[in-house]
Amino acid sequence: MKRTKAMGIGRRLLCGLTAAALGLTLAACGGEKSPYTFKKNGGGTGYVCTGAAENAGDTLYIPGTYREKPVTEIGNNAFRGRTELKNITLPSSLKSIGSCAFEGCVSLEALTLPGSLEDIGDSAFANCSSLRELVIPEKVDMINNRKSPIQDDYIEKYLAEKEL
Repeated sequence: MKRTKAMGIGRRLLCGLTAAALGLTLAACGGEKSPYTFKKNGGGTGYVCTGAAENAGDTLYIPGTYREKPVTEIGNNAFRGRTELKNITLPSSLKSIGSCAFEGCVSLEALTLPGSLEDIGDSAFANCSSLRELVIPEKVDMINNRKSPIQDDYIEKYLAEKEL
């Protein structure tokens, strides 16, 4: 059977529709040049970065938008075990980092989280043995599904209990 240009377009369209209908990773169907994979977030208002290609290298720049909508989350286990990962730039649109998102990224040394971030999931940075500096914005409300200890009332209580 001779393959025509129209058949190729139809296959890409079908792939995109199937991925969207099933909530699958959209970049996995081809047609995208990005080394990152995404899926729509729960409300459909933005995207979750679910990972990157194995050959993406040791430096990642996660874009702030995908298909003209903001990238609002790093998914659970998105970069788990990426031992080569040294540098990450996170978008200013980011609101949440999922559980175990960067667990086991043993080469990661420092990371500044964007000011838009509100939630850090369980064990998001567990076993990042080289991580020496993690700058967490004051806006973060939840860490490991618990009220963040960096909120003012918690800091005041902590300081009141310690002799300085």
